[in-house]
Amino acid sequence: MYRYALTGHTRGLGYEIKNLLPSNTLCFSRSNQYDISKRSDRKKIIQRAFECDVFISNAYDKFSQVDLLLELVDAWHDEEKYIINIGSNITNYQSQDFDYKRVIHKLHKASLLSAVNYVNNYEMKLNVSYYNIVGYLDTKKMRAKYPHIDFVSTKETAHDIIKTIGPPRKN
Repeated sequence: MYRYALTGHTRGLGYEIKNLLPSNTLCFSRSNQYDISKRSDRKKIIQRAFECDVFISNAYDKFSQVDLLLELVDAWHDEEKYIINIGSNITNYQSQDFDYKRVIHKLHKASLLSAVNYVNNYEMKLNVSYYNIVGYLDTKKMRAKYPHIDFVSTKETAHDIIKTIGPPRKN
């Protein structure tokens, strides 16, 4: 059985992922004093999560998700573990009009995707992936912002993310 670590577990997709994982899952968010935008907190997260087999990077804070990924890869590259980075289809989005918030979010997630692709060019035991969410997740925040569109099920997306890991490896 895998041991899991998860960032951004208090609401939305992270909350749904947490509900699917074992009760001994290590959860990190601002609500329990772990802020991925702070290097000192990322260092604590990596130290606490070292015994885990799977790290799900769901918390988003600008380029901090990229920083966390690269720091995790540095610590785990010789380990048979998984890092799943939650991405966004915004990396494929092209608007007709300039929208600063969308552009900056796109750049953050595109940087994460680029970092995942870059680290996967190296020979290592570590499995690093980018889970691309296609569409708007059915969360309170998105429903309030876009009341007239179709949403992607947050629960189904959480299930799909967990399924990408597969069965534990045999030694």
